[in-house]
Amino acid sequence: MNTEAIIPFDDKPLWRRSRINLVHVGLLVLILALIGLGAVYTDRFASTSNMLNVARAAVVPLLIGIGQTVVVLTSAIDLSIGSVISLSGVLTAVLAEQDATRLWWVIPTVMVICMSVGLINGLIVTQLKVHPIICTLGTSAIVQGCALLIAPVPKLGPYQLENLAFEDTLGIPNGTLLALALFAVTLLALRKFPIGARIYAVGGDEHAARIMGINTTFVVCIAFVFSAGCAGFAGIYMVGLLGSGSPIMGQGYELTSIAPVVLGGTLLAGGSGGVGGTLLAVFFMALLNSLLNFLQVSTFYQWVIQGVIILVAVSTFSHRKRA
Repeated sequence: MNTEAIIPFDDKPLWRRSRINLVHVGLLVLILALIGLGAVYTDRFASTSNMLNVARAAVVPLLIGIGQTVVVLTSAIDLSIGSVISLSGVLTAVLAEQDATRLWWVIPTVMVICMSVGLINGLIVTQLKVHPIICTLGTSAIVQGCALLIAPVPKLGPYQLENLAFEDTLGIPNGTLLALALFAVTLLALRKFPIGARIYAVGGDEHAARIMGINTTFVVCIAFVFSAGCAGFAGIYMVGLLGSGSPIMGQGYELTSIAPVVLGGTLLAGGSGGVGGTLLAVFFMALLNSLLNFLQVSTFYQWVIQGVIILVAVSTFSHRKRA
């Protein structure tokens, strides 16, 4: 059956498009407000150097937020992201052994292993009918255990990876450029390619999507593989950022991946939202954390604030019905 003829790419009703646009406008206003408040508090906040630091801080949340958004759009969720980051980091450090000449095969190998975790998640969810939360919690524990077995203590990585984390191109951090490139490709795929329409269709009504001839197993598996790939690349980036691969470097990033998704207007029920809101939410959260650091607010309070933001965002959008 020709699903492209059945599912138009711009099949979202006017009210849903308007709501997402309002979310984007609201986030832009909040971003400008934060910049203004920070500039009033100190001239250093709005400086070029601090904005570059914010851009660097946004790389990992943006990478994993993009992957999580795609999974959530299918009406699932991926709680194994943190463990995949840890596995990616230790594998990169252990396999490379501080030798940059090995990176040409180490990076593809690590990415394939990480994406295999995503494939396993997708198959368990679709074939064994295990709820995504339970499935990814289970695989998270297994992957975290594997990371600890591979490297119980942090291992030094090739210093050449630091170029990815700290070097700039045309004044923009390399990591930020790569994350924005991934964002652009994902946005294009969701809006203009058949896989994007199928992702929204599966998240909107999986039963109806199956009736229309969509291979829902394939779509969900692709979403989980993509999410794990994003987490795997984030782990490699963090090796360059930290100079080593740690078996616990991904702890807590599950929340970091979910926060911009819900704050950006993507419904946890699936079928509505997109990576545009995730991008804006990531930079809003990065700016907020930067401002809180300038105000010398404890990291523990920052976690509390992040949790409150998630609860507010979820409660704001949860009463909206999907189209």
